[in-house]
Amino acid sequence: MYTFVLCWLGIALLVGYTGILRSTAVPMPVFAFAMTLTLLGLLAVRRDLRERVLGVGVRVLVAIHITRFVGFYFLSLYRQGLLPRDFAVPAGWGDIVVAFTAIIVLVAFRPETPRGRIAYFTWNVLGLVDILMVLSQAVRMMRADPLMQGGFSSLPLIVLPLFLVPIIIVTHVMIFVWLARGPRKASPQGHRGTETN
Repeated sequence: MYTFVLCWLGIALLVGYTGILRSTAVPMPVFAFAMTLTLLGLLAVRRDLRERVLGVGVRVLVAIHITRFVGFYFLSLYRQGLLPRDFAVPAGWGDIVVAFTAIIVLVAFRPETPRGRIAYFTWNVLGLVDILMVLSQAVRMMRADPLMQGGFSSLPLIVLPLFLVPIIIVTHVMIFVWLARGPRKASPQGHRGTETN
C-alpha cells in the first residue's frame, strides 16, 4: 500500500514537472473528483485493500489531515497576490481549522469510547463538508480565472488535486466506515494490535 502511495505521488510530481495538464480546460478539481471516485470504487470492490486501509487504525486516518495546515500556504499565496481572496481565505482558514481540530481530537479523545466516537464523527463531518465546499468553489473560480487554473495545474499546487485531495476525501469516507463498524470490527484479524488505535 505504501509503495502504491509513493508511486502515485511520484506520478503527480512528474505530471506537474512536465506540465502536460497546464493547457487543459478541465478544472483541476474535476481530476480530484475523478481520482477520488476511482479510489472509492477500488476500495468498494477490493475487500483486501479496504481492510488494509481500515487496519491502520482510525487515529492514523485522522492524523493524515494534519497535512491540511497547507492552508497557511494558501494564505501566503494570497498575500503575494498569487491566489484570489475569495478562494484562498476561506480555503486556507478552513483547512487550518480542520488540521488544528484533528490534533485536538487525537490528543483529547479515544475513538473506542462513546464520547470519542462522537468527537471523531463530528470532526469528520465538518472536515468533509469543508473540503467539498473548497472544491466546488475552486471549480467555479477556475472556469472564470485561467491564472488560477494554471497555478493548480503546475508544481507545487498540482500535488493537491492529483494527490492530497483524493486522499483527504477517501480517508474521510474510511473514517465513517471505521466508526460504523466499531473498533472491534474495523480491523481484520491480522491487525489485532491496531483495533483500539
